[in-house]
Amino acid sequence: MSGSGQSCPDVKKQWRTLLARLRRRGIEDTCQYSLSLIQTDPSPLALGRRLAEHLLRRGEREAADAAGRIIEALERKGVRHPLLDELHSSWLWCIGKRRAALSLAVKNAKRSRISYVVHHAGTLYRLMFNRTGSDYYRKKSLRYWRLAHVLVEREEEDDARQKIAQGQGNSRSSKRSRGRHCL
Repeated sequence: MSGSGQSCPDVKKQWRTLLARLRRRGIEDTCQYSLSLIQTDPSPLALGRRLAEHLLRRGEREAADAAGRIIEALERKGVRHPLLDELHSSWLWCIGKRRAALSLAVKNAKRSRISYVVHHAGTLYRLMFNRTGSDYYRKKSLRYWRLAHVLVEREEEDDARQKIAQGQGNSRSSKRSRGRHCL
């Protein structure tokens, strides 16, 4: 248990280092550095995802290209996670590959059946509706959002069942565990 507590400060320290490097040396150098970290780090998802999101928010073409290289490096390393899937489709949207983004988001939604992934597919359908005005995209977005709502309710029910099955332990330990999330 103390090992998980140790990793949080390390991730925060590495994140601060990446941001400082980005300010001092720029996007390209930071991207190359993060690509080398992805190759050596046993669990590179946290920093890679966070840096790619940060670069996408900048709204610059160079930053979006670097984010794409980071996402592709994570996938080549074999990292599989719904957050990475969602980030990949967001990146495709940001670089103008809207149909590919939508296709990937729908594929991920069908595969994972996790509420936020399904909601993301609905959001991309809504963005397509906003761009085209097509009623088809509006209906699809509503369908995926309704499905995401159902999935949220199921996830909450499952969480409640698990807490009941665990007997909730004592309240002090559950309060302590809430503060252990790094990202």
